[in-house]
Amino acid sequence: MRFLAKRAAYLAFVLVQRLYPRSAELYLHIRAFLVATLVFLAGLFIFVLAISDVGEVYRLKSYQPPTPSRLLDRKGRLITTFFQDMRVLVNIDEIPLIVKHAFVAMEDNRFYEHPGIDVQGILRAFFVNLFAADIKQGGSTITQQLAKVLLTGKERTLKRKLKEALLALVLDAHYSKEEILHLYFNEIYFGHGTYGVTAASQFYFNKDVNKLSLGEAALLATLPAAPNLYSPAKNPHLSKERLLLALARMVDRGFITKSQAEKAYQEMQGYYASLNISPTETAYGRRVDEAPFYSETVRQILEKELGKSLLYEGGLTIHGTLDLDHQRAAQAALSEGLRRQNAISRNYIFTRYEELAAKHAPELELLLYAFNLPPLAGGKKLSQFTWQLAFFNDHFEILDLLHLTFGEKKLENFLHSIRSQDPFLNRTASVQGALLEIDHKTGEVTALVGGSSFNAQNQINRALQMRRQVGSTFKPILYAAAIDLEKVTAATVFSDSPVVFLDEQGSEWLPENYSGVYRGFIPLREALAISANMVSIAVAREVGLSLLLPKLGKILGISEKQIPYNLSVALGSFELSPYQMAKSFALFPRGGRQLEPYLIRYVEDREGRRLLSMSRDNSVGEQLLKPGTAAIVTSLLEEAVNRGTGRSIRQAGYVGYAAGKTGTTNNYRDAWFVGFNKRYTTAVWVGYDRPSLSLGIGHSGAGVAAPIWAQFNQKIRNLVEKEEEYLVFEGFVKVPICRKQRLLPKETCAETYEELFLPGTEPKTEEALAPLPELPRQIRIDDEEFFANDDRT
Repeated sequence: MRFLAKRAAYLAFVLVQRLYPRSAELYLHIRAFLVATLVFLAGLFIFVLAISDVGEVYRLKSYQPPTPSRLLDRKGRLITTFFQDMRVLVNIDEIPLIVKHAFVAMEDNRFYEHPGIDVQGILRAFFVNLFAADIKQGGSTITQQLAKVLLTGKERTLKRKLKEALLALVLDAHYSKEEILHLYFNEIYFGHGTYGVTAASQFYFNKDVNKLSLGEAALLATLPAAPNLYSPAKNPHLSKERLLLALARMVDRGFITKSQAEKAYQEMQGYYASLNISPTETAYGRRVDEAPFYSETVRQILEKELGKSLLYEGGLTIHGTLDLDHQRAAQAALSEGLRRQNAISRNYIFTRYEELAAKHAPELELLLYAFNLPPLAGGKKLSQFTWQLAFFNDHFEILDLLHLTFGEKKLENFLHSIRSQDPFLNRTASVQGALLEIDHKTGEVTALVGGSSFNAQNQINRALQMRRQVGSTFKPILYAAAIDLEKVTAATVFSDSPVVFLDEQGSEWLPENYSGVYRGFIPLREALAISANMVSIAVAREVGLSLLLPKLGKILGISEKQIPYNLSVALGSFELSPYQMAKSFALFPRGGRQLEPYLIRYVEDREGRRLLSMSRDNSVGEQLLKPGTAAIVTSLLEEAVNRGTGRSIRQAGYVGYAAGKTGTTNNYRDAWFVGFNKRYTTAVWVGYDRPSLSLGIGHSGAGVAAPIWAQFNQKIRNLVEKEEEYLVFEGFVKVPICRKQRLLPKETCAETYEELFLPGTEPKTEEALAPLPELPRQIRIDDEEFFANDDRT
């Protein structure tokens, strides 16, 4: 066997020696063979890589590029769009021929002749760059650029470049030139966050691509090579040079004449001269948003429900609940109200010098003389802000010294109460506000404004996120709970008189009526109309907090443990949001049936398939109040508007149906109005983000929030009157009452009115309408019921 192997090797050696008698020739052939083998293997490797992506080429037929999602109002009108990269799809037949010619001339002169790669272009670019010792030209065709964007990525390697070329050949073989241009025009990047020729046209020229002029089309054709470098906003001089080059190439290609090019260039000088695009401006920053507080809330909800990728790139259609007619009216009314209030509140000063002078006159007289200070009353002759600064700069420290020297308790309390009233805060801070409207038939949130202008520093949605003391707007809710428990009626008479509450340590709580006037015995109906604080406290004591709080928790949609167990709740001393207040008030026109408001109706994908439904069926729901209770409270609120504290909405010009209640918290920190027409319930809040700041003496819910509510509802009144009414008014009995004597009428009664009662609670005898026992002038209460902070209205 070994002999045969040796013999074979010898014969092979003799054969090779006869074929290649010289060793050098043998070496050259072997090297050539190895090089050919390597080239073949490399080509095979690249081919295999390209083949692995060929399937992607064929799938481009059904390719759907990332596109923004649209948020529509309930009538199908655009509110805003959600995206990270702005892209607007366009059909190829919507792109003018001049735009196609501009891009072909600038990006790929032989686009219609080559098979996807341009060998002539590659050689030309090679020699131009070689002689220039710099990169002056690229050899990539439009088809190669498309392959890079969609298939290979932007990695700068030889392997990627070869793969790109092979895929370009496949693309050109499989798709027509028009189809390639269609994909290209929808994919290519144009700078400033714009993708696709339509988005670029809208960003740079504020027009659609089918309305571009020759010069504008040529300018867009200069951008794909280096969007940031050639942006007219960032480098206008370089952009002009590129524009001139683009027009020249169009002339060379025969697409336009020289005179057309010159005219187009001259016309574009006006564009450059009036260009108003910031170098840092993006398409996202320029997007239209008709309701930013609403759209931001929707964005946060859908980002959690659907994920970022689908929301920002999925081309979704989001059908919202907002009504743009209502929203625009709401934004206008709140903006005007805040502008008006800022002009007043920024000049608001510390005005308690009269109280100080009255209580501490001897000490002040001595101090003013000893320290040569201006008299406090003299502040009235100065501007308000100047006086405020004078008080804090000249008097406050001296008064503090007096307190420390003599240990005067009342002066200590007084100084402590005003120490937080920094005179600079009202000058620098802005009065804020919120308005939220709910269709109380369907539960759709139809208007939502979370503050003054929405920007990077002001994104708190005060309508949904912020909770503030609600003041007297809470009284209808309190009375609804008491009436529903059948402990009181609208005709029950209470004593409206001052009372001092003492705890076990002897500390006092002295709640008072806003006006300082007490009317003696009055029925609940009148008490709500004039917003009598003492009657609200009497109602809470009569019914009992242990019974009231569970019912109040159900009405408000919160746990009863979240409601303080003390009598101050009768005056709205705890905190709720405008959303919670609107939702609670909506029970009254709904006949006491629970309402579940919502912000989004449903979401569709780009094919129109429903992905998500978020609407709620509010035709059913838990009966939180008896229908009769809701009707009675509605009647009370109508009277509050027509002859009570809410009549300021009439003075503000609103003439339609309304039922509602004002509210003002201690020291005029919060102003409220919550009410409804025959279809919509609206809550308005105005105040500072910092709760310690006051809107100013006398600036109450009636004077600040109610006019905003009125102006908003007046703007939409004609629209509302065309809609179907939804005002449930049933479940009660009517009984005539003598207005003056507040008893069942007799022959001597001059005037009667019909009062509403729950069936079974109506009076049968005069004794049934007798006043409840008057509260003692001093009442000792448990610690848990004591709360040393009274609500103003």
